[in-house]
Amino acid sequence: MSVDPHLHRLTPQLVDRHPGLRRYADGWGVPWWDVMGWQSEAEGPWRQRRLVALFPRAPWDEAPRVLCLDGPTDSLHRMNRLELCLYYERDPDERRWQVSDGLVRLFDLARAHVWAEHIWRLRGRRNHDWPIAQAAHGYPAPAAPDPTLALPPELPLTRDGRPRGVLAR
Repeated sequence: MSVDPHLHRLTPQLVDRHPGLRRYADGWGVPWWDVMGWQSEAEGPWRQRRLVALFPRAPWDEAPRVLCLDGPTDSLHRMNRLELCLYYERDPDERRWQVSDGLVRLFDLARAHVWAEHIWRLRGRRNHDWPIAQAAHGYPAPAAPDPTLALPPELPLTRDGRPRGVLAR
């Protein structure tokens, strides 16, 4: 949070006031206090775009769900009306968010996605109007590895790839 002052823990009040967030917890069958959640904002030529990253289990067990709570919901790359499709889960490591990338990078991906949606809407909402690299939807083959895309880790990791100071389950 010291790197990104817009980053905050998800509050129970926000969950109570937003039915889409409540549906995610209900779908997982766990109480909200067992879900790690963070929120941030995306700045741009719009009123408000609150972004929420939800971790249904320990962050190294499952990819987070990143939701955009405000604004238009039409998009080429959303899993449903709230959840952003940030990357293809079968792509090589350097093309997907990793725990070692840290929350700031996860929210940077989400902010770039919301910006791309905005540009896509302005340009006409056609497939070729999406302004950044995108993966095909459905069940495509994973993208080819490209080690030049790998980022140095922002978090110190243990030998098994978990962030230092985080207990194993």
